[in-house]
Amino acid sequence: MTKKKKTFNPQESIVREAQAWNSIADGWHAWIPNMHAWYAPATDLMLDLAHLEAGSRVLDIAAGDCDQSIAAAKRVGPTGHVLAIDIAEELLGLGGRFARESGFQNIETRVMDGGNLDLPEVSFDAVICRFALMYLDDPVSGLRGLKRVLKPNGRVSVVVYGVNGSPEFSRAVSVVRQRLGIPQVQSPAHSLGEEAVLRQSLVEGGFSEIELHALDLPMRMASAEECIRYLQATSPTLKELTSTLSQDERKKVWDEVQEALTVFEGTQGFEVIHKVIVAAGSAA
Repeated sequence: MTKKKKTFNPQESIVREAQAWNSIADGWHAWIPNMHAWYAPATDLMLDLAHLEAGSRVLDIAAGDCDQSIAAAKRVGPTGHVLAIDIAEELLGLGGRFARESGFQNIETRVMDGGNLDLPEVSFDAVICRFALMYLDDPVSGLRGLKRVLKPNGRVSVVVYGVNGSPEFSRAVSVVRQRLGIPQVQSPAHSLGEEAVLRQSLVEGGFSEIELHALDLPMRMASAEECIRYLQATSPTLKELTSTLSQDERKKVWDEVQEALTVFEGTQGFEVIHKVIVAAGSAA
């Protein structure tokens, strides 16, 4: 008897992804101050290219912990509005509570898939998306959806990882896969890392006046051991890969990862360079 091929179910995929991100929500939130500092130059440039001003209406795709949502809310002021959406309700809930406790009344959170927006047309002045466009099932289709909700001359502004843009993550995943005998595959985290690919995606998404800026962002910690704690707390990919291991096996794997990451240690501690691309375009 011929086995039927299992068909891809987008909704099941979204549910699994949401569960994965929810599983690291507390760890992600704990590391937000560090990530805020590491990625501040990219966040600031993303908001600059979005042309935000007082009173702007902004949509933040895959907002997560709302770090960049808060940065946008500061720029648009009390007369502006930021809608932060994400599929991971627990992570988004943490971000929403933090925003409110920080005094931001112009941020609204809503659980929603950034690749399938349930929002009215021409309702936002800008759409921002930091480190999430590459995770959509179809980034070009997702960009077309973003264009649909933008006002005429509205702006989309995104941050993505460049090629091997997060070397500590790439090395960690490679070591774990090798240790477990799992084939190496390209991470979706870097799937839009070539400028030509990102530019073409924006063009096919319907955007014009496209500009791209490559940035090198230093990510510094005390040691490879501290980086391990960061990866364990914030990576759903690594958590899933090691989830079926016993406690002893998991420790051995992470010890191997830590040894591999010592290559990034120097006299000043642990440092890697995150390569990112900040890109923007107009819906005109």
